[in-house]
Amino acid sequence: MKIELKLDKRKITSKGYPIKIYVYLKKGSEKWIQTDHYAFLEEFNTETFEPNKKHPNFLFLYEWIATKKVELIKLKNTAAQEKWSMQKIETTLKNENSESFLKFGFDLAAEYKRNEKKVHKTYTLHLSILKQFKNDIAFSDINYNFLISYRDYKLQNGCTTNGINVYLRTMRAIYNEGIKREAFTPTSFKKPFLGVMKKNEKTKDKYFSIDEMKSVIKNLNTNNPYNGPTIKGWNNTEKTKSREYHYHNYFLLCFYLGGLDFIDIANLKYSEHVKNGRIIFKRFKGGSTYEWINNKIFPEAQSILDLYKDESDYLTNIWRKTDYDNYRKNYNLQFKKWLKAIGIESYFTTKTARYTFIDIGKKLELNRDVIMELTGHTRGDVHSVYEGDFLDTTQDDVHFKIINAIKQ
Repeated sequence: MKIELKLDKRKITSKGYPIKIYVYLKKGSEKWIQTDHYAFLEEFNTETFEPNKKHPNFLFLYEWIATKKVELIKLKNTAAQEKWSMQKIETTLKNENSESFLKFGFDLAAEYKRNEKKVHKTYTLHLSILKQFKNDIAFSDINYNFLISYRDYKLQNGCTTNGINVYLRTMRAIYNEGIKREAFTPTSFKKPFLGVMKKNEKTKDKYFSIDEMKSVIKNLNTNNPYNGPTIKGWNNTEKTKSREYHYHNYFLLCFYLGGLDFIDIANLKYSEHVKNGRIIFKRFKGGSTYEWINNKIFPEAQSILDLYKDESDYLTNIWRKTDYDNYRKNYNLQFKKWLKAIGIESYFTTKTARYTFIDIGKKLELNRDVIMELTGHTRGDVHSVYEGDFLDTTQDDVHFKIINAIKQ
């Protein structure tokens, strides 16, 4: 292990060469940590590692280096004895507040963003909300009393029980990651989150009834059923008469293809995922997933796919939208308005087509395991690890019955 001051001669600046702290743990594990000091070679004695009198800040830098050398020797001894990780050494050397829960959380979110982990958005949002409650939060502040105060504060300001539980789970994930990375070492074995979260309340149904699905189909423009409905009382202005809407197509396509997610139909390609009249792919939900879809493309789905068939390889036109997240939000917002205009007040999200497909199968008392396979859900039990898939014909029969249930 090495922790020492070095003149970084790899790149010179207008101030001279940067004086950095060099950390070496093992081969392939080293860090150069920036300080605020610089020196040109003619201003520095590299053998004794001291500035000479030519340096404009000779006295100040001489004293700083002398003090820093002693600090680094003590730090090296402690780090070696306690087997510190590189991150803990780096955090200490940067003189950062290793106790800062918020800083660690925001840094973690930034790391996840660089690594293209979608959870970074959730972390950033939830930490920003937490910061409104208290601007500076140390890891040691995260105890039962603090969490109860935050929970009750959110509840009093209109947050639902389910909502605050989501915030608390994010906090718990960051807290646990901080411990794993040795950014913080608890002084107590007590688990601060234990008993804080209230039991989740029953959420609104996120699926449509068979009658509501029939109403969706009935209220689409009968003269042009798959290419943009004209919705009385909402988009019948001069400006929107000729506007092309696609949200209803996305909704129905997700349903007809077997309860797919919006992100699935946004990413599917003919060359990779369509084979012999079937849609075959690993779900795009992110993270480590091994859940595969292998569903038949029924005529109802094919008629919608034909509308978007062009020179691109994608099944739909969603790929043309540069801001996927914003477009998904617009889909959720605008289609909800259309649903309300035709008298459907049920709760809607971009997953409603998926939940509706599953619920209709349940209402029809169809085989639950087949429905799970159609929608790419894993049972997670021991037996499912060793079992093969259902026959295509078995899946297709259940799939057909669910689609047929919403026909007029």
